[in-house]
Amino acid sequence: MLLLGAPLSGVWFAGEPFGPFLEFPPQTGRGASPVFSWIAFWSLAALIVTAVLPFAWRMFRTLSAPCAPIDRYTFPIWGWMALLWLVVAWTLAWTRFTGFDAFQQHTFVPLWLGYTAVVSALTVQRKGSSLLTRRPRRFALLFPLSALFWWFFEYLNRFVGNWYYVGIAELGPIEYTFFATLAFSTVLPAVASTAEWLDTMPRFRQAFGRWHPIQIPHPRPVAIIVLIVTAFSLAGLGALREYLYPLVWISPGLVIIALQALAGRRTVLAPLADGDWCGVATYSTAALICGFFWEMWNSGSLAHWEYSIPHVGAFRLFEMPVLGYAGYLSFGIECAVIAALALNGEKVKR
Repeated sequence: MLLLGAPLSGVWFAGEPFGPFLEFPPQTGRGASPVFSWIAFWSLAALIVTAVLPFAWRMFRTLSAPCAPIDRYTFPIWGWMALLWLVVAWTLAWTRFTGFDAFQQHTFVPLWLGYTAVVSALTVQRKGSSLLTRRPRRFALLFPLSALFWWFFEYLNRFVGNWYYVGIAELGPIEYTFFATLAFSTVLPAVASTAEWLDTMPRFRQAFGRWHPIQIPHPRPVAIIVLIVTAFSLAGLGALREYLYPLVWISPGLVIIALQALAGRRTVLAPLADGDWCGVATYSTAALICGFFWEMWNSGSLAHWEYSIPHVGAFRLFEMPVLGYAGYLSFGIECAVIAALALNGEKVKR
């Protein structure tokens, strides 16, 4: 309720009507071009580099260290079939074949089902099993959970308008809900599968398995402070959207982790107390990898999304401003939080 109600409370305090934020399907579209600011761009770039550089340097130093060999298994036949499926889906997404018009808007799901299966096959090749083959029922739960997860981001986007969809104007509410839900359901399976594949690489374990421990001596008071700050920040989205929009990518994870800490439950950040950063590193990197493919495949598709990012929207790679890719790093941690709910104790990392 905090995540749903706080942004609306900010709209109420600002004296704006609720209607535009609750209409369905959302009537998002390109508005006025956001103002670009060199100060904001370089300030955010410096912040991102400061946060990412220690991880990159840690991994770079590990590359020169000896690495234990790993067992390899046969790449499964269904993996080759998935790869062929992926190539066909990619071709159909980026071409405009006559007679395929009715399906041209709906290539996102086939692409990402193919991607997820291929990455799962790569994991099987490296460790003999994957989430898909080892716990198929739990893995299947990621799909509906993913749809709910991303619908919430769509809700928050009502208040900031950072992305909008092109090529779907003729879809009615029922069609929009159905096809959007299908597309959103592929997000978590793709990220979780990629994270598990990354975790089969010994370099990640060497680099981040034993690093700087971070212990919070009084987790519950800290959790309360996080909830209060996040609530007020989310309430400010409506009035200060040009400055608070990055909260879209960090607030859901902060709220869930804080609530878990208050309930005395183990969170995905708990391993940091022992210096184990593997979960953070693999999921953040996995989301960044998926983000690259999301943006790349999106750029050539008929139905696609575009961005309207205040102050830092220049210098794009595909449709995404280059600094926006940093958002995938924090998004990966949120994916880890939600995936853990479905996997019920399954360790994506070894």
